[in-house]
Amino acid sequence: MDLDEADVAHEIALNPDTFAGVDEKEVASTLVHEMAHLWQQVFGKPSRNGYHNKEWADKMDEIGLPPISVPEGKRTGQNCTNGIKAGGPFDVAYGKLKGFKLGWQSRPQAKTPGGSNRNKVKFTCPDCGQNAWAKEGASLVCGLCNEPMIDWSPAD
Repeated sequence: MDLDEADVAHEIALNPDTFAGVDEKEVASTLVHEMAHLWQQVFGKPSRNGYHNKEWADKMDEIGLPPISVPEGKRTGQNCTNGIKAGGPFDVAYGKLKGFKLGWQSRPQAKTPGGSNRNKVKFTCPDCGQNAWAKEGASLVCGLCNEPMIDWSPAD
């Protein structure tokens, strides 16, 4: 039996464990990042599995989520994240979602004796939006812009 495009259902699956300590806007940007992959799958020319190509990067720029390959810092590559362009389409649209919460973060895990725990906080470059995770209070500088990164750990 051949499937008609109208019979195909697409799915985006996100693991809430990866959002521990991540703010709602970042979670939403991850969802939109994955939606750009789906857009490319349906309307574009996707490259090999897991690779972020120029077509995808151009779409991300268009929606205000500049792509950043890790660790190279280029626009394309096997492992890409994204920044959030201040005043860009995503930033503006997200700003209109007053009080909106996805609530996709997993509950904090109990500490295990001798085990590693997710005790890192998010840091963001105020210039390009690149993100990094490190222990609270770390002093990080963006490798792309040479700007001090902002520590997003909760205030005491």
